[in-house]
Amino acid sequence: MPSNEGLILALDTSLLFHLDRSKAAEVYQKVGANYAEKIVEPTLRAAIRAATSAHTANALYTNARELVQQQIQEELTAQLAPRGVIIENVLLRDVQLPAMLKSSVEAR
Repeated sequence: MPSNEGLILALDTSLLFHLDRSKAAEVYQKVGANYAEKIVEPTLRAAIRAATSAHTANALYTNARELVQQQIQEELTAQLAPRGVIIENVLLRDVQLPAMLKSSVEAR
């Protein structure tokens, strides 16, 4: 994912979600059993790109991580709740910076 300086970061992300019981049948009829691949994953990737591009790589590695998680979760909820997918939590488990930047941050 790109940071706002244009640096490419690798993120290890987990998404906890489930179908809204009242909309589950509709999701299976309209989207299919592979709804996660068709609507959840692309929406997650877009939300991650939008959130990471608003922050510096250094901030993502340090203090902005929780803010980014919250922004991603809010975006996913706004996009997926109307489609019957309930977002429980977004977890940014690992942020991998470019090697040069990582050594600079760790040196501080």
